[in-house]
Amino acid sequence: MNVDITFHYPPELMNLLIDTIPLLNKTKNDVFLFFQGAGVHSTLTKPLHQQWQQNKDSINKYEIKQV
Repeated sequence: MNVDITFHYPPELMNLLIDTIPLLNKTKNDVFLFFQGAGVHSTLTKPLHQQWQQNKDSINKYEIKQV
């Protein structure tokens, strides 16, 4: 059995959530964990996560939200 657990939010709410995620999470790693827990596929976050692991200052929390 294949269950689709994709949530669809109104665009206005989604924009507010995206802007709030970096504010609610203290560290960059927490932002990555939030997206993982929210079900964002790793193919979308992997390049940014690798960039962050190589150089912690190369990306900020607000750039991560653009996943």
